[in-house]
Amino acid sequence: RGVIAGSSLATFEVSMLLQRELCAAAVRHQVLASIHIDDLSLTAEAASLQALEEKMGKAARAFRTLLEERYGLPLASNKGQVLASHKNDEEQLRNTAGGWIGEATPHVRRLGVDHSLRAGLPGEHASGVRRTRYIAFTGRLKLLKFVSGPHGLKAKKQVVKAGMLPALLYGCEVRHPGRLAVKQARSTTLRMAGLSAAGVPADLSALALPRGADPAMLAMEAPLLRWHREYWLGTYPQASQQDVLSRGLLERAVRKAREDMPEGEGWEFDTPVHAALRGARAIGWELVSAGVLAQGECRLLLSGTSPAAMRVLYRQRWEAHKLTTALQLRLQTLQATKAEDQAAQTEADSLLHRGFDAQPLLKVLRAKGKSELTSHCKRRLLQWVSGAAHKAISGV
Repeated sequence: RGVIAGSSLATFEVSMLLQRELCAAAVRHQVLASIHIDDLSLTAEAASLQALEEKMGKAARAFRTLLEERYGLPLASNKGQVLASHKNDEEQLRNTAGGWIGEATPHVRRLGVDHSLRAGLPGEHASGVRRTRYIAFTGRLKLLKFVSGPHGLKAKKQVVKAGMLPALLYGCEVRHPGRLAVKQARSTTLRMAGLSAAGVPADLSALALPRGADPAMLAMEAPLLRWHREYWLGTYPQASQQDVLSRGLLERAVRKAREDMPEGEGWEFDTPVHAALRGARAIGWELVSAGVLAQGECRLLLSGTSPAAMRVLYRQRWEAHKLTTALQLRLQTLQATKAEDQAAQTEADSLLHRGFDAQPLLKVLRAKGKSELTSHCKRRLLQWVSGAAHKAISGV
């Protein structure tokens, strides 16, 4: 009966409806067809260049006929790309397919990630792409000021969560978007959620956000999780993931990064390997080798932890570590105040080493339904925890 006009899922519905026809055409012409939203790509192999051009040309004509004539879905010729090793090959393929398949390109674009990998001067905005995204982010913040009212507040949250933050953090697994941009993104997220409270550290206020909604955590975990996936695929090969780095290359990369960054965060080094090391140190871990994370005497083997489990472990550790960091000054005051009491001093040292138990606080801040606190109550609770941490520690 057709797709509903204005449906946000229209492109996905079209992809699902075309799956059977595309698979049948791919098998018929012995090519690999892939469709993502409204982008179609074809991949073919052959024993000779002439056979490859003939196979790809026939497949391209067949898929164009299927989409344009049968389903009325016109293809944009000006957006087509041909990944060719030589201009003569590209010309021959264009003649075989009918001259509509697009221009030749020396590489496949990946929505800005390739631009983020370009080398530049060290600093907050080494890439023009990142600078443009940050400018767009700040410009949209100014536009949000014109949206008001109860419905406007809800709309602001959705715009920030579903549009502005993903655009700013896209590709952060290969290059950090910049500390200034992440700091502003976090403050915006807290302000939209009504959690900005005077005198409360941002690390503490961010604990009241839903798990996985803190921009600072997302920007720091992405490189480490990407590194873990690379190591995981090298340990447990998959047929669909053949382009992976060997363990030897990963070990050499980690060794070089550790030599560059013996300690600290090392923001002057802006590579994916240094970013993975920085992401581990952000929560008190250390990437001692390509497949081992260490915290004191404890060791975590990446080969024994799935990517999904690693994400959960990282976020749990982030919450406990940031709560410890946010309350560390108050804890030091407690240590100085109770220097005469050896038992209290020992307990304070133990809490500082192991971290705080954040689960009771998180359970209250993230409760839903009838037990959910208002934004005002959450701010008051955060102010109390920040200003009276010694009571929370001693159990008063």
